[in-house]
Amino acid sequence: MPSHAKASGHFCRPTLNLGRDAAGVRSLPQLIHFNAQHNPKYPFCIQAEVKRDGAIKDTNEKPPYETHTVTMETLKISVDSCADWINHGLSTAADETMKEVGPVAIIMESNIGLFIYLAALLELGIPVRFLLSHPHAALVKC
Repeated sequence: MPSHAKASGHFCRPTLNLGRDAAGVRSLPQLIHFNAQHNPKYPFCIQAEVKRDGAIKDTNEKPPYETHTVTMETLKISVDSCADWINHGLSTAADETMKEVGPVAIIMESNIGLFIYLAALLELGIPVRFLLSHPHAALVKC
């Protein structure tokens, strides 16, 4: 295992259940909860973040990005925080302006944040549909 992915003990695999039986993991939020409880220090992903001064001046310099390891425990905390934030916003909107909350639209880049929003919405029981648009390469600024 690479040094950035060290975790204590063995990885505990969940029992997946895609049938009608109540035992086992049946959804993404349940899988996130299971891994946070049984595999908290294992990495979920490594997120690269571009540095503000991202230009490399010569080949001996460090790359123009930093990496951050997101553990299973950190993922669960992030999803729970996001779900609380969304739930508070939707509750306020529903109480003040309408009887029911309609569809939720999120426009963002493809990174760990997108996955956290997906998991948080599913945790709240809000169905999710991804609509992807791929802009022309000339429109994308690096």
